[in-house]
Amino acid sequence: MGQEVDAAALGRERRRAHRERLVQCLAAFQGMLTEHAAGRARFEADPPRVGVELELVLLDPATSAPLRANEAVLRRIAATSSRSDAQLWGPEISAHTLEVNLPPGALEGRGLAALERGLRDRLDAAAVRARESGGRLVMTGLLPTLLPEHADGDWMTPSARYRALQDAVLDARGEDLELDLEAAPGTPGGQRLSLSLATLAAEGACTSTQVHLKVAPEQFAASWNAAQLLLGPQLALGANSPFAFGARCWEESRVPVFTQAVDTRPPELAAAGMPPRVFPGSGWLDPARGALAAWDLFAENVRIFPPLLPQTWPEDPMAQLAAGRIPKLPELCLQGGTVWRWNRPVYDVTADRAHLRIENRVLPAAPTVLDAVADAAVWLGAVHALRSGGPDPSALMPHHLAVAGLHDGARRGLAARLPWPGRGLVGARELLLEVVLPLAAEGLAQAGVSAAEVDRYLQVAERRAATGRTGARWQAQTVVRLEEQGADRRSALAEMVARYADCQDGGQPVHTWPDA
Repeated sequence: MGQEVDAAALGRERRRAHRERLVQCLAAFQGMLTEHAAGRARFEADPPRVGVELELVLLDPATSAPLRANEAVLRRIAATSSRSDAQLWGPEISAHTLEVNLPPGALEGRGLAALERGLRDRLDAAAVRARESGGRLVMTGLLPTLLPEHADGDWMTPSARYRALQDAVLDARGEDLELDLEAAPGTPGGQRLSLSLATLAAEGACTSTQVHLKVAPEQFAASWNAAQLLLGPQLALGANSPFAFGARCWEESRVPVFTQAVDTRPPELAAAGMPPRVFPGSGWLDPARGALAAWDLFAENVRIFPPLLPQTWPEDPMAQLAAGRIPKLPELCLQGGTVWRWNRPVYDVTADRAHLRIENRVLPAAPTVLDAVADAAVWLGAVHALRSGGPDPSALMPHHLAVAGLHDGARRGLAARLPWPGRGLVGARELLLEVVLPLAAEGLAQAGVSAAEVDRYLQVAERRAATGRTGARWQAQTVVRLEEQGADRRSALAEMVARYADCQDGGQPVHTWPDA
């Protein structure tokens, strides 16, 4: 969940103070990493722990349209849950979206089953609260029935943080936001979306499954490089957003929509090569830098991107460090929270102990909880295997090829051709079945995950790849069939979403869902 901000503290006079504090934060962070590398335990060295943040949408069950009811549902959750469970929930930027954060847990043993059970239990309870509020809770990367008329300010969650963020993005850009994307050639029913927006509604439309992996600083570079290499395969396997504001676009349209929805660059700066704030990264990390490699990503966030929310806090990070305490580095964390990397580096402090984690943000909200945990298992296992035994992508493949794989995986799903060290461009299904899934099985076994769990979750991923039945494929094919039967686009989308929600409630993975 994001940091709250004081909107009154974001004037121009605070910008210089904020920038100075960012420099201090970076110095303190560098000092901590240097001391850790020298043997002074500044960061947690426990076995890796895994957490999940899941974003969801609310539907009107009568029409399958979005329902502005997140605050009402959250109030009911708070009134009927334990304090600790209620604190796991929060609103997202659009009034029809909300999120749940699962407490981190161990991966070894039955960790994946515990993750699945934790998600199911909380979603089942929240679904009851949604029904009491007149809605239906659904997981999907971009709600297909979200249309341009749902993009005005009335659809924003009232929040000082979200209002400040919207004002900052639009002020930095100096003009309305533009969505412009087109389906890959040959996509049945493919269309072009062109839409101007004066709100962050398109950003709020994008809902994801974010997997958090806590790693020791000395393992960070290899883990992050592995996560970067896996961006394309993840999207090819997990695509679930074929419609954007009613148009049939990419298999995972959420990727370009999100990129453009918070693009602070006016067209001139984009043409000049300035990167967008939804950022795949500019290169591999250097494993030879050891623990200090993590610092490079945080420094890059500060070096490239002007602060959007220049707030400062009372903490003096260098004084905290000198006194033997762990600084929280709130300004540096806030800066990182306004650079939307697909693999985001996170510094955090819990119970006076610092840790680093990778927040994998590339996956959409999945068709079912089982599909979501299968996707997480693939990523977690493959990252573990790659960081342990290679191949090392930083030595074998230019980073821009991994970025190209990200975009082709999002554009064409399992029909994409993806790069892999030593193999060149490979069909996505072949790469997943012959390389990535075996790596995931190896890595999960190395991490101590029970063999039964490895089989359960990777079998779901394998059948999805083998059949080609992703969430995106099911959605798109269902709409095509409904339109062939005489439905117009809006009614076809509404009917498809209703069937999608019914199948999701059934809990069976998407590759088993019936045809229209």
